[in-house]
Amino acid sequence: MTKYSRACKQLPFWLAVLNKIGSWGIHLRRRNHQLPPVPRKVLLICLENIPEVIHTLPAIQTLKKAFPEIRMDYMGGDWMQSLLSAHPAIDHTLIYQAPWIACETPSAVHQKANPFVKGWELRKNQYDTIICFQPDFRLKLIAAMTGAPLRIGYGLQDEFLLTHTSMFEDTELRYLQHLKLLEIFQISDLVTDPKIIPPSSDVNSTQAILDGLQPNRRLIVIRPGGTRIEFQWEVAKFRTLIEQCIKDEFQVLILGGPGETELLNEITVDMVSENVQIWNFPTFGEVAALAKYTSIYLGLNSSTSHVMAAMGVPSVILCGSQKFTGTLPMGLDYILIYSDTVCDKCKAGSTDKSAKQNCTCMKNISVEQVITAYETQVKTLQKED
Repeated sequence: MTKYSRACKQLPFWLAVLNKIGSWGIHLRRRNHQLPPVPRKVLLICLENIPEVIHTLPAIQTLKKAFPEIRMDYMGGDWMQSLLSAHPAIDHTLIYQAPWIACETPSAVHQKANPFVKGWELRKNQYDTIICFQPDFRLKLIAAMTGAPLRIGYGLQDEFLLTHTSMFEDTELRYLQHLKLLEIFQISDLVTDPKIIPPSSDVNSTQAILDGLQPNRRLIVIRPGGTRIEFQWEVAKFRTLIEQCIKDEFQVLILGGPGETELLNEITVDMVSENVQIWNFPTFGEVAALAKYTSIYLGLNSSTSHVMAAMGVPSVILCGSQKFTGTLPMGLDYILIYSDTVCDKCKAGSTDKSAKQNCTCMKNISVEQVITAYETQVKTLQKED
């Protein structure tokens, strides 16, 4: 057995020892270090994707409602910037390109983004409370390095990097779990609806797009991409869906992301109708601004779909065989479409690329299924009129 193998074998033991020693230290600190009676300056940490970010908003809004004078900074990936920068409960957004997420970041930036270094940099902000919305050891390490006396997150009862913990259950709705993190503050008036406020710059750029659309038609927004290529719906089916929308006298706006220009061109080829337009690369803030003018949204299970659903837009979301657990879309007015058959190929893992390329779960969703769900949303819309 090599030295490396022996070290790996002994690692769980030494981690358990370190955790126990650290927990004793935390118990002592709890007795000897006075925790803030109410949070004054809080750092919120979530480096996850947009659906996860949206699920943190009810907890953040609950804190702001309970403690109006509180100041909160939100640290996350650059993708959350346009979605949160104008939120009334958040004072500053801090972008952290973590080395385990931003894989293509140059090594110099990797070194700067090291959890030890990042935590030490944050000490100067003098936070009294840290809330980690992910059960990630590296983020707990950052929380401990800040020196904040109150550090809340997911973990075991004797978690030595945090002062207060809650057990993480992957199948429970994420926003409900995040609200449980606030139990230490004994808040009775909980907020459960996320509020998304797009920045004014995104509102203005969205208005410029809307000015180029047909003013006398209701708007349907379609997002044919936004997910891995093996989960995409077939081009011919999207074309049939769009033709039905045009037939029903809707204005159709198709959203595209990086690397999806070819996909959008395939879908719209030979479509000369002025009622079909394309918008490439909108930010999530612009998507939130667009939601205000959207009658119905149709798309795959993507971050855009979660933003539209959270904004209350009647939506139809194609999920294939992906069953939601903790990150069910926020909002009430959406229809999820699953495949009639269970596809195990899309769950084959990153090592089996050929199996993923032969994924059938999205292909098994018929255009009739989607049009039926779409017509249900249209009828609801007509009743509201």
